[in-house]
Amino acid sequence: MIHGIARGTAQVTIKQNGYDIYNSTVPPGPFTINDIYAAGNSGDLQVTIKEADGSTQIFTVPYSSVPLLQREGHTRYSITAGEYRSGNAQQEKPRFFQSTLLHGLPAGWTIYGGTQLADRYRAFNFGIGKKHGALGALSGI
Repeated sequence: MIHGIARGTAQVTIKQNGYDIYNSTVPPGPFTINDIYAAGNSGDLQVTIKEADGSTQIFTVPYSSVPLLQREGHTRYSITAGEYRSGNAQQEKPRFFQSTLLHGLPAGWTIYGGTQLADRYRAFNFGIGKKHGALGALSGI
């Protein structure tokens, strides 16, 4: 989340690693921006507030994220299936399946689970992660 104060109607631009990732106009007074989708899992955010009178405020917000965490209500999943080929025609070609599912819950919590299945192999995992603000994040199985 980005917090700032605009002295008048202002243009807010946020950059990460030299790329614009957010641009919006805000009304005078305090504002909060909480719909940023940063590029990658780390890289400070440079916030520029350009006021209507031409003056600017620039500040940096440290940013890092754990790939596991999802925003509230957001779901991320992946599914892969196939057949292993080693390049040796005499070797078995076991089929496999892999999937993961992550879902963001209220208050910074994320639940996740996944599976890997093959002809003679089974693995499952379940876990939970929690965002702890300035302290970072914690996750476990």
